[in-house]
Amino acid sequence: MGWWEYIQLCFPSTEKSELKPNHPTSIHQKDKIYPPNFPASEYLSLTPKSREILCDIRKTLSSPSAHVTLTTVGVLSFLLGYRVAIIRKTSLTRFFSASDIPSSAVGPNTDVILRGRIVSCSDGDTVRFLHLPTILHPSRVPHGSKLSAVTIPVRLCTIDTPEVSKFGQPGQPYGIEATNFLRSIAGDKVAFARILAKDQYGRAVAELWVRRFFFFRTYLDEAMLKRGFAEVYTGAGASYGRLGLNTYKLIEKSAKNAGLGMWKKGEEKESPSDYKARMKRENSKSGGIKTKV
Repeated sequence: MGWWEYIQLCFPSTEKSELKPNHPTSIHQKDKIYPPNFPASEYLSLTPKSREILCDIRKTLSSPSAHVTLTTVGVLSFLLGYRVAIIRKTSLTRFFSASDIPSSAVGPNTDVILRGRIVSCSDGDTVRFLHLPTILHPSRVPHGSKLSAVTIPVRLCTIDTPEVSKFGQPGQPYGIEATNFLRSIAGDKVAFARILAKDQYGRAVAELWVRRFFFFRTYLDEAMLKRGFAEVYTGAGASYGRLGLNTYKLIEKSAKNAGLGMWKKGEEKESPSDYKARMKRENSKSGGIKTKV
């Protein structure tokens, strides 16, 4: 039986066809050969059990619950395809440092998205990113491995946050608060990175986001600005996310006007850029450590 006859079998015509006397009366007659144009309706009339089964299938498929099931399967198939499309945009090679990332995957116009896990936040704008190009790669740092050996140091694009105490230098007010907020929204979570540049300290400068409810995204640079724990970075080599410099400036201004985070009203503050400029001057006089931006 061909495919067209099978379709007619599943969805028979409402028109009745009369049996011809010379047609076989049972499909079990092995000595008979069906002609090529043997009507599917006659086949149904010869197999009442099959007709009953097919009718049950048609009733099941036409029920509301079946419609819901088929719709669910369709949506899940689309979501799975969407996930596969994201993964296929990335390299299947695991990167362990910023220098491993090829130049073809770096730049403001790149469509390469790296998938990974944020395993640590050293301050409000710097994280350690464990690259996970496929779901088969281990999502945890191997036991006994140093973070610096297996993870990519990533600096968030767009923003500059209050400094924490490091390299023997004192931290700024709200440096710890900014770091803790970043950990709360991104720490130990699967994240996605669009690498915009590489800086002089061996870090990847990236637009980073985490997912909420599969489709919705939380962009980390934007979230830090909205909560008042960052200012827009305008220094040398600045890279900005999808919204552009002017929009990020407006977000920063809104947080300032609301007195959020480090912009709390009535408090004297030193911006991260001013702090680093002061530390640079002091270090140059004493021959100290160069401050990272």
